[in-house]
Amino acid sequence: MDSEELKLKQIQVIFDTMSYMAWMKDKDGKYIVVNRSFVERYSQKNAVIIGKTNFDLFEDDIAIQCKVVDDGVMRSKTSQYVDLLFTDNTGGKRWFDIYVAPLFDDDGVVIGTIGTSRKITKRKQLEIEIENQKKFLKTMIDTIPDLIFYKDVNSVFLGGNKTFVQTLFGLTEGEIIGKTDLDFVQNIEQAKFFRKKDQEVFCAGVTKVNEEQLTMINGSVIDFETSKTPFYDEQGNIAGLIGISRNISVRKGIEKQLKEQKEYAQQLLRIVPSAVFSIDNAGKITNWNERAEMITGYAATEAIGQECCIFFNKLSEDRCWLFANDVVTPIINNISSIKTKQGVERKISKNIALIKSECGEVKGVIECFDDITERQEAEEKLRASEEKFRQLAENIHEIFI
Repeated sequence: MDSEELKLKQIQVIFDTMSYMAWMKDKDGKYIVVNRSFVERYSQKNAVIIGKTNFDLFEDDIAIQCKVVDDGVMRSKTSQYVDLLFTDNTGGKRWFDIYVAPLFDDDGVVIGTIGTSRKITKRKQLEIEIENQKKFLKTMIDTIPDLIFYKDVNSVFLGGNKTFVQTLFGLTEGEIIGKTDLDFVQNIEQAKFFRKKDQEVFCAGVTKVNEEQLTMINGSVIDFETSKTPFYDEQGNIAGLIGISRNISVRKGIEKQLKEQKEYAQQLLRIVPSAVFSIDNAGKITNWNERAEMITGYAATEAIGQECCIFFNKLSEDRCWLFANDVVTPIINNISSIKTKQGVERKISKNIALIKSECGEVKGVIECFDDITERQEAEEKLRASEEKFRQLAENIHEIFI
């Protein structure tokens, strides 16, 4: 046995101790040595495999993939790791990781390749499943109209959805990764504000919500409500944050309109010559204008939150109209009486309207009234005077007779 045969024999012994497939090929791709795992995998005798190429043993598509790897390794004189998918005779698909390294002679000339391979079908299936889940999650996040972004503890961007990177910066996700707000936001103070809010999340370790204005790539300035939540690494340390910014321009517009309407209503309540107050469906006073203060003697701070019966003269007769089931239209010029804070009875004329929801549910009552005490007293005096005049007129006729 010459030295070359002895060397191959020794290599064979070493290869056979391996639990995974191992082989040696010459520069033409012919097998020189294959181990026991290789033989058992393909149910072929060693003598049948030696001297053959992958084209003699496998389907062309598999043989071509292996040849591309071998040629690349010999050409670059560097090893390569690749994952290849093989289809067996039954149509089953199996994944293998393959390591191929160049084989040199004593003069450093490449004379072939040496390789190993392990079956990684289960691992590969898990990797593919994880990758598919990542793609699904990414697709789902990219379809969300909110701005979504991720940062590390140094406020460096780790990524963001399409809405965030495209509408805010006009960039791709890859172009923002590794950068901070200072790289994109022209207003330095605003960029510092964003970083300050990031640090509040990291310090507190809880979700923080704030409102802010962002200038989009098209120049429009939009109001956003931004929620930032910390995420953690395997050791339980804060690793960064996830931010979600929602466009609240419509809500802010509605809030502005409501504020203006409220101010208008308050101004109207101040200048209207009648007493005006409102009641919720629990019978509690919710609004009370200055004229109501003047007539009843109760200040707004005393009346609001109290039941409306505080100034009713006779609760059994002047019960809250909120609970009158037959009230379907506004009540106009209802004559009633109240007792002021000083205990003085006053006559009033009041108008009442129910406040209802879109579903017709009674939500409260609005009432306005005027003090008609002096007017009624004057009317009583006028009626008494007219009665005296009538009686006098009747008696004059008897006197002259």
